Amino acid sequence: MGQPESKSRLIHTKRGAVIALCLTGYIAALSFRNALLQSPHKPTLLIDSHFLLPAWAETGISLAFYACLIWAGCTVFYRLAQSKERVLVGGWMATFFLSLIKYLVSAPAYAAIDYLKALAMLIALLAAVDILFRMPESGYSRLDNQTSRNA
Repeated sequence: MGQPESKSRLIHTKRGAVIALCLTGYIAALSFRNALLQSPHKPTLLIDSHFLLPAWAETGISLAFYACLIWAGCTVFYRLAQSKERVLVGGWMATFFLSLIKYLVSAPAYAAIDYLKALAMLIALLAAVDILFRMPESGYSRLDNQTSRNA
């Protein structure tokens, strides 16, 4: 009947691909550092209000926030992403999920989780590099036929 509908992309331009690569590289470097230099203390929670709330409420609020963040990332970003972008989003979401799990496990399991996070970010980093090098010089066209501004 009509032309096939092209799906919107998460990363449209070279600039977006460079930003994704830089952010992924930074988080990957932090993940590698955490995996190689094990810390003897338990990680801190997102919300540190131990003087206002009991520990169980503080943990519950932090875990609920992380669960919402992961859910939004898995649904919104994964639906927008295409091909290698899905690998990139999957690596980021696996890292967030493993960070959430880290609060629930015992201290000896921290090391295994750190290694899994580093592996997930390595895969995401390789996907970001591939996205950058395979992207056309002019970028991808947007679904609403808007041209991107080159500043």
